[in-house]
Amino acid sequence: MKLKTILIAGGGPAGALCGERLAQAGFGVTLFEERRGWEKPCGGGVTWKTLERYPFLLDGALEKKLIRRAELIAPSGRRAAFDLTRPLAIYSRAALNDFLLQRAEAVGCRVVAARVTAAAANGSLRVATTMGEFSGDFLTVATGARNSLGLAGDGWRPAPRDLELTFGAFPPCGLDRRLRVLPTLVA
Repeated sequence: MKLKTILIAGGGPAGALCGERLAQAGFGVTLFEERRGWEKPCGGGVTWKTLERYPFLLDGALEKKLIRRAELIAPSGRRAAFDLTRPLAIYSRAALNDFLLQRAEAVGCRVVAARVTAAAANGSLRVATTMGEFSGDFLTVATGARNSLGLAGDGWRPAPRDLELTFGAFPPCGLDRRLRVLPTLVA
């Protein structure tokens, strides 16, 4: 069976980049993301490994803060500060998501403002969304931690090469270019 139509559940960085690459390759791509961008305290930080793989993140006009120094602060108040070998970039997650979705749309990826709520493959692939049903030849699930499709029990686990480390913070504006990691108290 030749793939023609690819559906992507989730329009964060992974889903948007996947949609962009597949649309560039000539596939019909429909990406489902219920919110174009939102702020969240994790996911706006991008490692140097990722910046090397996707240099347009550094070269583009997308506002970022490059972090070259980190400081770890223990619950006791003890501190360890160090320079980073390679900088980290921190973006507004809302701006980063929208930027990546615009890139995907520019090469022909269709973005639908809906959340995928169920998927079934009974002879043909169908997904139910908050905007109705859609069909395709292949489904990519890029919903991150909020995956509600029940696919986690299939036995597949990502290999280290499949992973990227992300972090997030809302650093204050100004000249201080340190990333401070403080202990978090959980009730």
